[in-house]
Amino acid sequence: MINKGGSKTVEINNPVLDNIRTGSALKDDSLHAFNDIIDNYAGDATKFSLVGGDGVERSLYQIEGSLNGKQGIFEWIVDPDPAKGVTHRRFIEGIGITGKPNARP
Repeated sequence: MINKGGSKTVEINNPVLDNIRTGSALKDDSLHAFNDIIDNYAGDATKFSLVGGDGVERSLYQIEGSLNGKQGIFEWIVDPDPAKGVTHRRFIEGIGITGKPNARP
């Protein structure tokens, strides 16, 4: 925490904020390109391990929230390769935390 002139500034770090975006995390539709401020909360999200068909272990983060008045979850997938970073970033309406990416209601 940093104090400046009587106010407190909190520095936020998490694997989503501290990475580049690639793949579907770059899509510009409303379900993928939700406000960047939501990324601040990825550190409070539930973390799951995903092993892809390539044998690489990636991290899935899911947190409940709302977008445009609709309840659902925000989710991110972070690749261990820093050149890939956040490969998936999406809001899914009408579902709770599942531990599975792209879950359907």
